[in-house]
Amino acid sequence: MHKDNRRKKVRDSLAFGALILCFGLLGAVNMMMRPTSHSIGRIFDLPLGGSGDAVVFRSMCLTFLLLALPAVLVVRRYGFKNGVVMGLMVFAAGTLTFIPATQMCTFGPFVLGYTLILCGSLLINVSATPYALTYGSRRKSLFRLMLCQTMIVVGWLVGNFLSCVYQGKGVSGQDLTNMMQLDHISGSLAQREELLSLSTPLLAVGAVATALIIILGSTAMFDRPQDECARDAGIGQIFRKLLSDRAFLLGTVCQLCYMTAQTLCWSSIISYGVNTIMETEEGLSRTEANATAVEYVTGGVIVFGVCRLIWTIVAGVKTVRPSAALKVSGIAASVLCAPSLFLERYMGLLCMIGVSAFMSIMYPVIYYLSVRRQNISGIQIGTAFQVMCVMGGLATRKLMPTGDNGETVVQAMLLALFGCVAAYGWWCQKRGVGTLAPPPQG
Repeated sequence: MHKDNRRKKVRDSLAFGALILCFGLLGAVNMMMRPTSHSIGRIFDLPLGGSGDAVVFRSMCLTFLLLALPAVLVVRRYGFKNGVVMGLMVFAAGTLTFIPATQMCTFGPFVLGYTLILCGSLLINVSATPYALTYGSRRKSLFRLMLCQTMIVVGWLVGNFLSCVYQGKGVSGQDLTNMMQLDHISGSLAQREELLSLSTPLLAVGAVATALIIILGSTAMFDRPQDECARDAGIGQIFRKLLSDRAFLLGTVCQLCYMTAQTLCWSSIISYGVNTIMETEEGLSRTEANATAVEYVTGGVIVFGVCRLIWTIVAGVKTVRPSAALKVSGIAASVLCAPSLFLERYMGLLCMIGVSAFMSIMYPVIYYLSVRRQNISGIQIGTAFQVMCVMGGLATRKLMPTGDNGETVVQAMLLALFGCVAAYGWWCQKRGVGTLAPPPQG
């Protein structure tokens, strides 16, 4: 019996470790898609200045908004493990699509590959996130969730590194001009070489996804959705239960506020940094200043990842009151946003980077507090709405104000949005949301 328990523990640890790597996979591909799609769009000389990244971004928004609930229904039918494995299979198929797309030298097959990657990512997300929350001891559920979210940041950094390496080998403006002046056969060969270079990091990620399919496919996992489904009266009852839970409703609004704030914060670092650099350093073009400002965003992401790791370690070694932590982080982020309205530019820029330290805890804690009172079926459906909030927040980058007063308007919006996050933390703390009391059953 003791040996069987040890084997089960090793098996479960292996499965959860593979699941954590899945989150790293999502972070890496999320960071790679925009620069690679932009460069591929330039190679094919798309309209609107080669906006391949805009095409992929629209595909991402539509995929996540329209397919989030259907993906959850698939997971409810087939279980966590099968949901993750199916997501990895669709993900790997999307990366393999880049091989024939490179030979065909048209943009359409690349869009198909990106869409399959997004569909696989969505299926992995709605399977793995509830699994991380419900697997094992409830006391450690926040720690497990934050550990998985920390792995996403590691994936961001790895994806950013690979993109920089292969972007350096990719097509430049002069290379594109020279390529278009070649004869048809030489131009096609040059295009294929450039496309293969740009596709290499995504193909590497697809290879990792294939390895994870083998590991998870041959490993038993803790799996309960089918058992819960048998006790549910149907989707309608789950929705009614979610809509009657104020913690979930307010948490969903809070998640949208947080994702909007994160998007505005990191986008404003670029615009804030460009204006700062051009005012303090003479002779720089806006393109050069933008490249330097992107480095500030990378610094903010590193701060974000380091602080999320620290929060994860704290959650693992001691009991954390998530509602109090959310309240404090929201207040601290607001306090750091305020000086950027009045201080000189470099100090204001540093304050904006410092906001990343307090944003790092917000997403997993808001998700945890939102679905804490639900059973597994409610957690699954709630995850779909949280994913929609993520995409809704990302879409707000298209609504950023421009002009002389744009920065002031963004800072005021950030103050209001982080204030909403702090208010939700305070509300949950007052009502004891996030305590270790068992959730409602049935």
